[in-house]
Amino acid sequence: MYSVVSAVVYWLMGPPILILLIPFGVAYVIWFTWFRHRPIAPTTAFLQLYIVMYVVQILHLIEEWITGFYRAFPALWGDFWFNDPAKYGAWNTITFINGNLAMDMFWEIAILLLPKKNAWANYTVWLFLSGMVVNAIGHPLYSLWIASHGELQTFLHNAYGYNYSWYFPGLFTSFLHVIVVTLMIIQLRKNYKMFEGKPFPTLGEAIGSFKKVK
Repeated sequence: MYSVVSAVVYWLMGPPILILLIPFGVAYVIWFTWFRHRPIAPTTAFLQLYIVMYVVQILHLIEEWITGFYRAFPALWGDFWFNDPAKYGAWNTITFINGNLAMDMFWEIAILLLPKKNAWANYTVWLFLSGMVVNAIGHPLYSLWIASHGELQTFLHNAYGYNYSWYFPGLFTSFLHVIVVTLMIIQLRKNYKMFEGKPFPTLGEAIGSFKKVK
């Protein structure tokens, strides 16, 4: 299924979307090689972090949309590989937003199926984590790139009216990705053996524990 989705996404968005498709492929190789027979242990703590990350991802999408990531990133991709910020056109806004929301939908379905040790859900959560790692690492690097490349700054100003000298769209919320994805990975490592032979908590139970804390 994901091969078809990746092909459609590449057709709609072009080479710049490889920034996600390649890590997704790497995530599949890692999952298939080491973890396909080891379901993710969705402890209550992990599910709570997942909910927090889901909210962070929505905030990240809003920041990217408002600040023009769908325009700025294709320009950065062209500048990085071909020294030509104008090589790739901006992504269609509707495609960008709906593509992100579709991924969010897959991830939401996956987390609901995770307690049943569903293989598709297990891999999809790995995709979610790989995407969050890309966000956590990528955006600070994009900002360093734009800060050191005046031709990209000039292009974004002339083409779209953006006055970005050091900021790259999505930067601020990417710092939240760094914190939460690190905690999620630590939680996964701690709990792989904890739930052998025990029932996994559901998402509802995790939300219920949130309420108890309050």
